[in-house]
Amino acid sequence: MTFKEILSAIVVASVLLCSQANAGIIYSGVRNIEVTIAPGEPGTIFTLDVAGDSDGTWDNLQFELFTFGPGSTLGASTSWVGSPGVLGYESNFPYVENYNFGDMPANLYGSASIMLWYLSEGYYDVGAFRDVRGYASMMIGDFEGPKVFGWIQLEVQNYYNSDGLGQRLTIIDWAFEDTGAFITIGEGQQSIPVPAPNAFVLMLLALAVVGFTIKRKNASGVLVT
Repeated sequence: MTFKEILSAIVVASVLLCSQANAGIIYSGVRNIEVTIAPGEPGTIFTLDVAGDSDGTWDNLQFELFTFGPGSTLGASTSWVGSPGVLGYESNFPYVENYNFGDMPANLYGSASIMLWYLSEGYYDVGAFRDVRGYASMMIGDFEGPKVFGWIQLEVQNYYNSDGLGQRLTIIDWAFEDTGAFITIGEGQQSIPVPAPNAFVLMLLALAVVGFTIKRKNASGVLVT
């Protein structure tokens, strides 16, 4: 086998190993989608197309931000027909649980409104997403069909509406496991694809082969391929 054939085989093997490092996990990349209540409006509804499947609704996750009285606001994730995605709770039903990176979620999900926060002057000041950045567990899928599980990173700002413009919800990124397996919070998250350890070994081997060849060329003045 020639040097070119050896190097080609190493590169192909490296690519295959890299592509298998997170098999089954679909990651969104950093998106930073901001959802706000427009000044003077009673609320806004935003539907996140989690899987980027514009032809179906099985992967839709709906967020609702409302003002419904003096000093009252509500941020929710809703699961209804046409919007089957829902966020998970643990001990604070119906409030979305705020997880840390690396946690294994409880994977408990409701079929009605699941609130990120609920602020009402003199009555409620509750929810795990109040001027905080964190992760929620997520389930998407048809009501009568299979379900897939994942996580979503969220941030709530201006919770007490200090600037009069309403609370701001930012959807930072998300991931789900398309085989139906459970994943830990933050699993699959990446800014730059990272090769698996075995792929690193193959790449180092390729570099060693290139270095050895350069040495031979320097010694003889002829590059043998």
